[in-house]
Amino acid sequence: MQITAEQIRAAEAQGCRFEPASERQVRTLSMQRRIFWQGTQALVALRQDGFLETAATLQQILEQPAPEEPSTPLPPREPEPASISPAESVVTAPPAASPAPTLAATAQMVAAVVAARSLEAADLPDLIRSVHGSVSRLLPRTGKS
Repeated sequence: MQITAEQIRAAEAQGCRFEPASERQVRTLSMQRRIFWQGTQALVALRQDGFLETAATLQQILEQPAPEEPSTPLPPREPEPASISPAESVVTAPPAASPAPTLAATAQMVAAVVAARSLEAADLPDLIRSVHGSVSRLLPRTGKS
């Protein structure tokens, strides 16, 4: 999806953060419509919880009115040390109001994907983020508003 500087500013005002996409991310996330192009620069859009936006979810964000007060910008994402296993890197996402059903469904789906096809360890965090984001949107949230 092509994205303009104006759209980037609007999404950032809604709490998104844009980072350059690596070659590996372009290869693995293009089919999921999670790569955004500004000219020749490939970008990923991160939500405040660290998960990547899709073209559809970013479009919804861009259609929302701008917040009255600018949201606090997200701190830069720190690179994960190579010594951390993929399972340990999953713990970085903040829990939802009731994380048990979401995490259980995420774990089941990720386990099924890993059992069905060959997957490099470096691709596991992206898979988990993608599945978790989808599951979070599908399962109803429980908890007090």
